[in-house]
Formats: sequence, C-alpha cells, structure tokens
Amino acid sequence: MTIENRPEIAMDWKSEYEKQRKDRLQDSVDEYLQDSDVSIQVFYDDLKDCIQEIITYHKNQKEKADGALQLVLGHRIVDELDIDDEIAKKWHLKIPSRY
Repeated sequence: MTIENRPEIAMDWKSEYEKQRKDRLQDSVDEYLQDSDVSIQVFYDDLKDCIQEIITYHKNQKEKADGALQLVLGHRIVDELDIDDEIAKKWHLKIPSRY
C-alpha cells in the first residue's frame, strides 16, 4: 500500500492469486484436521467426492459440447423422413413432388 492508502497497482497479481488460492486450501484442510469430530477418513472421502464431482461436471459439459458440435456439423437425428403438406406450408418448404 502507498502512503495514501491506495492499493499498489504495479504488483504481481498472478503470485498474489496463487498465494490466496493456497491460503483457501489451507483453511479447508485446517477445518478438517482441527475438528475433533471429523476423522481423516471423512477428509479423504470428501476430497475424493469433490474431485469426482469436477470430473462428472466436465464430462457432462463435454458431452453437451460434443452434441452441439455434431448439430453444427449437420449430424441430426431425423425422426420422420416424410414431411406432410401442412408442415411444409408452415415452414415454407419447397419439397419437389418426386419426394
């Protein structure tokens, strides 16, 4: 901080973020290890569950993105190949009579 109580702008924000991230992790670990009612197994299980939740979340997001990409590339499921005249008129489709 400067003498005017303004924040130092020319600081290394990346290292400051890294320090704060580690401090948050330390706070969480301390919370588990200093609680006499919580076993190390609970800490282990909760940590494992948190990591699994991240894996599941990103797997679901990947599947969603893959599906969007397939649609963009033109790979769509067609439920019914015959389009009746009412739908064609509604959507102004010009379907040749040979179909």
